[in-house]
Amino acid sequence: MFRKRKVQPFPIFLDSPMAIEATNIYTRHTELFDDAMTKFIAEKPLRADLKPMKLCVTAEDSKQINEVPGPCLVMAGAGMCNAGRILHHLKQNLWKPETHVMIVGYQSHGSLGAVGRG
Repeated sequence: MFRKRKVQPFPIFLDSPMAIEATNIYTRHTELFDDAMTKFIAEKPLRADLKPMKLCVTAEDSKQINEVPGPCLVMAGAGMCNAGRILHHLKQNLWKPETHVMIVGYQSHGSLGAVGRG
């Protein structure tokens, strides 16, 4: 969206030490990319699109997201929303009408992440 200028850049937070480490592995091993991804980053380095992204390694980094004014995107690993930093973000923001939550991945029946599924 940033690359194609569909939206103005806004703050992005990668709030998952495990995801940060996985990202570092992909950065070191670009031979793992398929042809489409190789072409995509050859046109313009992905880091250029992600200048607004902040890596949240510590719990304190994560809590500071609460102080960010305006829109932002928080990517927090959470499995089925049953533990971890995602619970903090849900508690701090879910009550706000402007908050949107997108869960990508499997959510088992009865898990917090599956509540409300039809």
